[in-house]
Amino acid sequence: MLYDALDTDNKEDWLIKIKTFRNYNSEADLTARRDLMASIFNIFSNLYDGASEILSSSESCLRYYIIDPLLQACNKYLKDHNNDVTFYPGEIELKAMTVQLKDQGITDKRLKYNADGTILFNRIPTEILLSEVSSAFAENNKAKTSFDHYKAMFGLLMMLKTIARRYKYTSFNTFKGLKAHFIHTHKKFEEKSEGIMPFMTFSISLGVSLEEALHTLPTLSREHEQVLKEASCEGTNENASPASLLDLVKPVLVRLNENKHKDEVAEDDLQSPSSSNVF
Repeated sequence: MLYDALDTDNKEDWLIKIKTFRNYNSEADLTARRDLMASIFNIFSNLYDGASEILSSSESCLRYYIIDPLLQACNKYLKDHNNDVTFYPGEIELKAMTVQLKDQGITDKRLKYNADGTILFNRIPTEILLSEVSSAFAENNKAKTSFDHYKAMFGLLMMLKTIARRYKYTSFNTFKGLKAHFIHTHKKFEEKSEGIMPFMTFSISLGVSLEEALHTLPTLSREHEQVLKEASCEGTNENASPASLLDLVKPVLVRLNENKHKDEVAEDDLQSPSSSNVF
């Protein structure tokens, strides 16, 4: 159905096409997925209706016209499924990093991590997604791209550690089902005929994956509370103390500085697998 929709000439025809979409779990899910696809259409309208020159002028323009709307659409998709989340456009402080810095007695605001965008789960609160935009459209700064990749890796580790800290008595087997998300934008979008389908598929997959991550959090909470309840019933016997997830999830906090470390990681390039659909 999505391939058929590519043959449409305008938004009205596109919306008619996606009304035939049938891969859904409920009417609410159907509406949420249709809204998400309509939002992606609008994003590509910016890309292919003469805006590419604007997008090429700076990272900020690319983020404003393409990446922020994408993450706003995913955030709305999550809210349409009754998830308590908020999208924050950059430059925005990564709360998980700040929490971990404070745990080590570090309160210097100059050391905070600023992301280009985050989606925050309000009930903890900590992030389930962070975004970095490393270049303007059709450009690629290798040093900046590599630095942002490393920077985000440590940000993701602090996100996971913060969640582990909140639900520290859940089992590692349950915890390892949780996924934190990093959206990294660099290089160039493909032509419409080649790029819109990967972008559309990616957008829907991202929304679904984020929802799955959010569904894992209540499971962590229930297991954590159950262990606390059982430990309370067993009394204060030291030998009966529950195992802490923090004994296993204990990444080292590393705060990279762009001016200091960008050139050092420039030659490393990206170390994680990347598909041809990078954008």
